Amino acid sequence: MGYVGACRDAGITPPDWSKQWQYLRPWDLKRRKPGYAAYKRMGREVHGINSTHMPAADVKNLVGEKIWRDYFKFTFERHPVDRVISFFNWRTRKNRDRPSIEEFIVAIESGDKDFLKRHKLCEFSNLENYSINGEICVDFMGRFEQLSQDMSKLSELLKIKWDGWMPNEKRSLGSHTDSSMRIVNSELRRKLSVIMETEMKLLGYTL
Repeated sequence: MGYVGACRDAGITPPDWSKQWQYLRPWDLKRRKPGYAAYKRMGREVHGINSTHMPAADVKNLVGEKIWRDYFKFTFERHPVDRVISFFNWRTRKNRDRPSIEEFIVAIESGDKDFLKRHKLCEFSNLENYSINGEICVDFMGRFEQLSQDMSKLSELLKIKWDGWMPNEKRSLGSHTDSSMRIVNSELRRKLSVIMETEMKLLGYTL
């Protein structure tokens, strides 16, 4: 669902992201992508957006029942254990005080919010982005493990032509389930499966 389009259809003024440069700060220029820093700051200060992905319930409340019901909603998800490992690798790839994957898993298990916040690892779950009250709320759920096939299905459902081209990003960070699963030992895999139990059951994944 297009966020800007849905806002307009619901009679809500969408964010004017062209004004993001007004939120640029001098120290942002030291970053590789200063515009992105300004974009995130504008999202927080003006629109109350604290994440790049809004929970589904928040989107529904924003656009209203009719828009939510009438729009076709879709998302793609991957094996929860694989995704958590990939998330950890991506978020900590440049950290000078990079924690171990073991420390990360133990922090999730123990509810150590200070640790997760310090290393910017709080958003390890996508559950709220595609579910409401424990139920999947999108019309189509694609799988990362069969991305091309599900993209083809989606293009047919939406009657939008797709040439089959796919980007090739983050390959070096453990993108596939098999390679990611080898990063952690059996005990840590077991802990992750317990931590992500709700998502795994909801999506039909097994360890």
